[in-house]
Amino acid sequence: MLVRKPEYYLGVASAVAEGSDCRRRRVGAVVTLAGEIVTADFNRSDQEDLSCGSGHCPRGRKSHAELPPESPYSDCIALHAEVRALRLLGELASAAGVNIDYPEWVLEFGGGQALMFVSDSPCPDCAAVLAAAGMPVIVKEYLK
Repeated sequence: MLVRKPEYYLGVASAVAEGSDCRRRRVGAVVTLAGEIVTADFNRSDQEDLSCGSGHCPRGRKSHAELPPESPYSDCIALHAEVRALRLLGELASAAGVNIDYPEWVLEFGGGQALMFVSDSPCPDCAAVLAAAGMPVIVKEYLK
């Protein structure tokens, strides 16, 4: 098992974020277990025919002056990167027959420490979901 420095995983999260077509904020999230990357995803709609880049997202059609970044995300069509990566981890746990019982399963699945690396600060909703799941999060800006 090769455990790298946090900057490595944050770099992967930043690269994953490039897959997003969000007009306002591209975010990537990577989950590691015992130093191995097990899931990664970016913010995007679950519906293939809807995308921010195509103008389907009401939030994406507004400027930062019209809608500040810290405003609620209720009009965002995307499922955020952190939630997508956590959901993928849950699917892996379920497929492996691991009883999903938040927050304990997150820290025990795979026989090692689970960590999420995120390319940008989680929005308040994602932060709440991650806290409820017991998922430790490392964000690029906090390493500076």
